[in-house]
Amino acid sequence: MLRLVRRTGPTVVVMAALVVSAGFTLGWPNATLAFRWIGDGYPTMASGLAFVSLLIWVLLAVAALFTVGWTAKVGLKGQSLHRRRRGMIILALGLLILGMGIARSAGTNYQMCCGSREEAEQLVR
Repeated sequence: MLRLVRRTGPTVVVMAALVVSAGFTLGWPNATLAFRWIGDGYPTMASGLAFVSLLIWVLLAVAALFTVGWTAKVGLKGQSLHRRRRGMIILALGLLILGMGIARSAGTNYQMCCGSREEAEQLVR
C-alpha cells in the first residue's frame, strides 16, 4: 500500500495543483453562456471564452481521472511508469490553462472603440 501511495502521490498532487490553478485562472465555467456561443445567432467574445473554458474543464477532468487511474493501475501491478507520457499530459494541460488565462486577460481589456452593435449589424447586411 505504501508503494502505491509513493507512486501515485506525486501525480495526485500535481493534478490537484492543476485543478486549483484552473480554478483561479478560469473560474467556474458558465455552461449557459458557453452553449449560447453555439446556439445563439450572435456569438460574443464572452460566450466564446466561456465555451473554451468549459472545454478546458472537461479536458482537465478527463485527463486527471485518466492519469491518476492509469498511474494507480500500473503501480498496483508493479510495472514501471511511463513518466514521459504522464509528464506530457500534465504539461499540455498546464499550457492550456496558461493560454486561456492570457486570452481571458486580453479579452477583458478589449473594448469597442467606435460605433455600436446596431452599426456593426448594418455593415454586415
